[in-house]
Amino acid sequence: MIPIYLLLLIVCLPIAVLIWLAFRKGWLLPGSRFQQAGAFLPASAARPSRTARLVEAAVLGIAGILVLAAAATTRSTGGYILSLGDLPPEYATVNVIAFFCALAGVGVAILVAILGRTVAGTIVMAVVLIGYGTVLNGSHYPGQWFVPSEITEPDIEYLFDVNGTNVRDAELWINGVKVGTTPFTMTLSELEAKVPYWSKPPADIETARVKSASRYSLNGESYSEGKQWVHVELPFPHHSAIWSTWKKYQDRKQKTYYAKVRYGGEWAGQSGVGSSGGTNEFVPKQITVDFSVTFPKRQERLSKLLTMARLADYRVGPDWFEALETYQADGWIALYRAGEQDARMMEVLDAWATSRCKLDKAVDAESAWAAFQRICDDADTRGEYFTASATGRAVELLVPKLPPTRLVDAAVHWIRAYKSDYNLNCTTWAWPPRGRLQFGHTDRRGRVDLLNGTSRPFRWNSTSGWDYGKKPLSPRAFAVAHAVMLLNDQLSHSGTQSEPNILQRRIAPEIIRSQYKQYDWDLPMKTAIAIGGPDVDKFLLRQNWQAKPDQLDWSERNRFIGDGANKWLCYLACLDDDAGRRFRRKNADMVMDMADEMVRKDTHIFVYLPSPMEFIFLDPWLAKEYWPRFARQVRQRPSNHDSALQQQWQYLVCMGDAASPPMFVEAWENTKVEIGNIPLDLLDQLKPKMRQEVVNALARHIEEHPDQLQSVLKGWGTKENLLDMLYEHTSEQQLADRLFAKLRQGVPAIPEHVFRNMERWLAHTQPDSPLVAMLAKADKPELRRMAIGALREYPIPQYQKLLDKLLKDPDATVRTAAREASLQLKRLAARKPGEYASDPASPPNAPSTASVSGEKE
Repeated sequence: MIPIYLLLLIVCLPIAVLIWLAFRKGWLLPGSRFQQAGAFLPASAARPSRTARLVEAAVLGIAGILVLAAAATTRSTGGYILSLGDLPPEYATVNVIAFFCALAGVGVAILVAILGRTVAGTIVMAVVLIGYGTVLNGSHYPGQWFVPSEITEPDIEYLFDVNGTNVRDAELWINGVKVGTTPFTMTLSELEAKVPYWSKPPADIETARVKSASRYSLNGESYSEGKQWVHVELPFPHHSAIWSTWKKYQDRKQKTYYAKVRYGGEWAGQSGVGSSGGTNEFVPKQITVDFSVTFPKRQERLSKLLTMARLADYRVGPDWFEALETYQADGWIALYRAGEQDARMMEVLDAWATSRCKLDKAVDAESAWAAFQRICDDADTRGEYFTASATGRAVELLVPKLPPTRLVDAAVHWIRAYKSDYNLNCTTWAWPPRGRLQFGHTDRRGRVDLLNGTSRPFRWNSTSGWDYGKKPLSPRAFAVAHAVMLLNDQLSHSGTQSEPNILQRRIAPEIIRSQYKQYDWDLPMKTAIAIGGPDVDKFLLRQNWQAKPDQLDWSERNRFIGDGANKWLCYLACLDDDAGRRFRRKNADMVMDMADEMVRKDTHIFVYLPSPMEFIFLDPWLAKEYWPRFARQVRQRPSNHDSALQQQWQYLVCMGDAASPPMFVEAWENTKVEIGNIPLDLLDQLKPKMRQEVVNALARHIEEHPDQLQSVLKGWGTKENLLDMLYEHTSEQQLADRLFAKLRQGVPAIPEHVFRNMERWLAHTQPDSPLVAMLAKADKPELRRMAIGALREYPIPQYQKLLDKLLKDPDATVRTAAREASLQLKRLAARKPGEYASDPASPPNAPSTASVSGEKE
């Protein structure tokens, strides 16, 4: 693409030259110099009249100023004179200096023309404008290639923040000094001036730990002790091509600093990677440093809030919602996850959404639209929108009442705005609560795609340089996107349609018009395909989907696959309608060859949600046909033994009802795996009946082929240990029946350590297991006592009835344990929800120095 300033020069300069010739030849003004007959170029002649000189200078000046104004205000060419705030300060200064220098050059050219040297003035004007355009567009930032390094190599700036928990204003301490409350920015020089360097780590770096909540399995208690100290290497490692040109930091030695995080008076424990980060492509001098931490006491208070809701029979008031709001995103994530175990928790979420967004007033299309506009306004005010939240739930409740035409009008507006003025500068966040993929937006960093509900999970994605300088999308655009996708779900499940619905008539064609030339696989074209319709089918079938990737332009390739694949073939393979089914049936070999390329290119093809190979599972016959090819490739990959079984089982899970238990056994039998790498958790994603059949088939195979277990166990245990692990992932009822039968027999029918840990395992890991009720009604008192911990930790109404019954148990030890549990629940019910709100920032009387020790340099 030709930069706009070059295009203007190409168009305007010839016009200016022609006008100049007209003046010099006397075609327009009689007062100009005349040429002899037949002469083309102007010859030396007497000085032109004053009027002619002024007119010539005016024409030259107007042309030059127009070109200068266009170049100075066009952001795609580096012209930021009207929006200097979007540039780093040093480059804003360069932009201003370059503009005024160019303006002065234009003035000089006009002056030369006034003095009667129009040719010289025209040359000066051309040099000035071309030079100005080169300065703006010759590097990533205006003037970067020639400005002294003292200006172009500013001090590194760090954006410090925490992840793993949703808190703001958490205190960050580095080498014993409180440097700020997250999120905040600080340059490297400021950090070095404020924080002393320790040549040795603090003495308690290994002993200062935070114990997280205990987790129990049938084999015993386990918990993680997160270290309080987090290592930070500064300057932080980077891979940006821009940074490699900064001589100021090329040879700078990295130093290790030691950080701690505190919130509400509680020191955080490290969870996962201590700190991580990377360059911000839009602010090349800035690096984001994230501290992955957790606050166990805060998490325990949040759990108590959920317990209070169960004790209140899910009828909570404004004070409970107010307390939950203090946990920010952690609050509604916990509520969604609770809803996965306890469906009535969704009643609490619905009540929260109704109260917060005043949905009780949304009784018709007009009032529902007014409520939706309030949600959009709130999203813009807060600067964020997430589908898995009370606000997102409110949109779900509103969609059936919204007027489709007005919703589609709003969506079309944002699709067109996305094309012309906006970039994707916002955050992709995805997590599938209750089996549904979620997405959202925040203005902090990262990106998400407009109208794209298929964002990859747990990824921070930066916008590309192609979008540099455009405005970020408004958060309300994502509320609109969410509503559109919900409406699409509603229309898709409304039965057979004889005519295209409103989304297929308006949304899908609009996305195609604005996005079909894009090359990214995750751009909104996937949404157009999900919406479908005859227009989408016809458009895709007209494209060159049969061509080899090397025969196509780069914009027509799917870059996810090796050196690229035909993106039109990818799109057609993903159509979930009659046209897509006919296409896959007719071109099955091409579709499976493309899937082969995906498997060869990505060793963890199913890490992403949804999988790029989702088209394989649209037709059960195709998934079965491709299964042997997929399994063979995965098993033969030499460096992939640890995950080969996981990938095969994940494929079968994606097949759903089309898979069969023998397929799981086949993968097990033909794949080398150690006991620690058996992906048993994947079996939990199967439907209960299928899960039970698969577990039974695997157990039979293990019993019948003990000779195959030597490479699996490798000293980790016995065949019985493996079977116990396997049966933990059978259906809940089958596992409960199996355990209950063994518990009734006692030791040695069930191992002693399992018997000993049963109560804690139920209370803290499986409180909703059918085994709880079975134990509470058992004929042996030692079995009834095992249920009391779960009745206390998970006091749903039916459990409270069981606990009341145990208060009158004939066994004194059971009555005592039940009485203690009942008192704890009564004390909790009497407390106010505000007592379990998330702690605010650390109190004013908190100590001013961290508990640290280290040697200063």
